[in-house]
Amino acid sequence: MLVAAVVVLAGCSGGSGSTGTSPGGQTSSSSSSNTSASPPSSAAIEAEIRSNWQTFFEGSTSADQKAAVLQNGAAFLPIIRAQADTALAKSVSVTISGVQIISANTAIVTYTILLNDKPALNTVKGEAVLEGGTWKVKTGSFCGLLGLEGVKTPLCPAAGATGSPTP
Repeated sequence: MLVAAVVVLAGCSGGSGSTGTSPGGQTSSSSSSNTSASPPSSAAIEAEIRSNWQTFFEGSTSADQKAAVLQNGAAFLPIIRAQADTALAKSVSVTISGVQIISANTAIVTYTILLNDKPALNTVKGEAVLEGGTWKVKTGSFCGLLGLEGVKTPLCPAAGATGSPTP
């Protein structure tokens, strides 16, 4: 279990490219002349959540890009940076098997952490939250992964907080 936790945390601390989405999940190439934009569809929301979770967990993603898709990411940046350059972190990826939109600002994400393309932590449930117009990995989900590794930080709520990953 500790190996899986190390893999999970290592994957959370790498770096990846930007999603190309603006607040609300619309692509950044949208025309600024559209003043009456309709709300994004659930398919667009799901696509943004999937993209941002992949960005967060992908081993090739930069620490700054990971922090951008993590709720309160700037506060976690030192933790993310400390692990981003390890070989273990660079070998991590994720598959998203489901996104369930719960409310206008919350979704449940089911994912599997891969190490060198092999499952290391299967069918984990975490939460995504809408923050500042962007769907992000919820702090509690990241804290749950940190807890699996035994990393303690005052940034994370006590054990058993909502949003913790559930293998």
